[in-house]
Amino acid sequence: MRILLVCLAALFALSTVGDAAELRVLTVGYPSVLLNHLNRVVVPEFEALYGVDVTLDSTSWDNRMDKILISIAAGVPYDVVSTGAYSAYEEGSQGILTPLNEYLDEWPLKDRFPSWCGRP
Repeated sequence: MRILLVCLAALFALSTVGDAAELRVLTVGYPSVLLNHLNRVVVPEFEALYGVDVTLDSTSWDNRMDKILISIAAGVPYDVVSTGAYSAYEEGSQGILTPLNEYLDEWPLKDRFPSWCGRP
């Protein structure tokens, strides 16, 4: 769970989201026990550390594209979408995901992950 907190913090610190008062996160297919942990432990810790309000939404794999597209159409796209390995190709090919390469290049913890994880 610390890795998720660190990843959110890195994205928050290195992106234009850093000036925002709210960070919108969409999880896809997370079990309820994990969502409860995120809401009870991770989100409050992140909010306290970075002074930002986190809105954590969840959806099923079947509804993920609808949820993402509706948020974009409404003008409030998600800042972070936790999605699966294959779905990133689907969503990325439609231009609805932003590559994180420029942020990862500056991330001090990038060397902790093997290159097959997409590390530059």
